[in-house]
Amino acid sequence: MNCAVIDDEITSLEIIGGLCKRYIEINSVNLFSSPIDCIKFMNKTQVDLIFLDIHMPNFNGFDFLETLNNNNFKAILITSDKSLAIKAFKFDCVVDYIVKPIDLYYFDLAVKKAFSLIKTQNLLEDTNKKILDNHIFININKRLIKINFDEIFLIKANGDYVNILTRNKTHVVHSSLKSIESKLLQDLFFKCHRSYIVNLKHIEEIEENNLLINKQIIPIGKGVRQKLFQKLNLL
Repeated sequence: MNCAVIDDEITSLEIIGGLCKRYIEINSVNLFSSPIDCIKFMNKTQVDLIFLDIHMPNFNGFDFLETLNNNNFKAILITSDKSLAIKAFKFDCVVDYIVKPIDLYYFDLAVKKAFSLIKTQNLLEDTNKKILDNHIFININKRLIKINFDEIFLIKANGDYVNILTRNKTHVVHSSLKSIESKLLQDLFFKCHRSYIVNLKHIEEIEENNLLINKQIIPIGKGVRQKLFQKLNLL
């Protein structure tokens, strides 16, 4: 998790930055005395959590939030002004409002609340992505054919082509196994051999160095057996 601290008071900036470094969930702490500099940084780097002062010259904290209104981050406002909390919470990204001087107890509560919200948000995004990315389109004779991931039993390398086996049909596609693998859901498919990718849901049996899918025996490559077991629900 990346965080940014924005405060034109250097002492406050360094204190908040030091407090952030106490949390193992935070990978990097980026300090900015100017909101504009932080915006430039965020154009290149994902920031998950922002600690933001309100009263700053030329471009204040609210200007910053309005400019980045649609960005995907959470913000904790830290200010010496008690009167702006109602306005602050009109921004959906604002998690908490802390009045200086900072009380460590309330600071910790605010940070943990932000962590929880960010974690929930990331889980929802991952779930939505999996729901949306539940299929692949393949090019067969200049026609794009949709195949749902659940329908795929296995994918086999075949020279400059790959064979995509479903329950009722085998599709032959001009592609590499590596290219196909990059488009699949990693928690559903597994490359068990240099020539095979299998759908974990359709594995019927595993015996020694082979597995059975739809009455076909598929080899398990050296060194991947343990990784395969880690992917499966074993008793």
